[in-house]
Amino acid sequence: MRQCPKCGGGLADSQWTCGICGAPLGDVAPADSPPELPALAAIGESPFRPKPRRAPVGVPRRFSIGTMMILVTAFAVLFAVLKTLRAPPAVFIVVTIFVGGIAACQSLLFKGKKPRLASFVGGMVIFGLFNLVADGVVLFFRGRFYGPASIANLLIGTAILTVVFGGPLGYIVGCFIASIFLVRKEPDDAEG
Repeated sequence: MRQCPKCGGGLADSQWTCGICGAPLGDVAPADSPPELPALAAIGESPFRPKPRRAPVGVPRRFSIGTMMILVTAFAVLFAVLKTLRAPPAVFIVVTIFVGGIAACQSLLFKGKKPRLASFVGGMVIFGLFNLVADGVVLFFRGRFYGPASIANLLIGTAILTVVFGGPLGYIVGCFIASIFLVRKEPDDAEG
């Protein structure tokens, strides 16, 4: 909508003269946006526009030196806690694979846009694989592997444990991983 340069009256784009004062319009360009109200100008932004959503925090898809230092520091703290608890080496391996797998899932699954869902799915998959391997090894070496019935019991038990424990545990680990990257203020592009 255009405005008359003489009286400021509103004009349709098809008008050649002002309907209020009769002044010829000539070459008056249409206004790009409506005039801003003084009260809204003092606020700074329109209360009617929705604020943009912030992206969820997770493991970044690009790894820079700063990101690698954060990961090394986080694993050092994790290993120190496990060492303090006198965990056996097998626990170190399992925890490292689980935490590293959840971090990889946050970065790679869903293009890094849904880190919580990626943590939940990754936790179910990794926990399920650990459970299948551990139960399969135990059944095989104890000689209690009786064929299809044992395989069915193994799969059903693994599915139940995976949904009940794997997904929520992956979600919790994913939240801790994301909290590590929450303190990081600058994007990876700023590092050079």
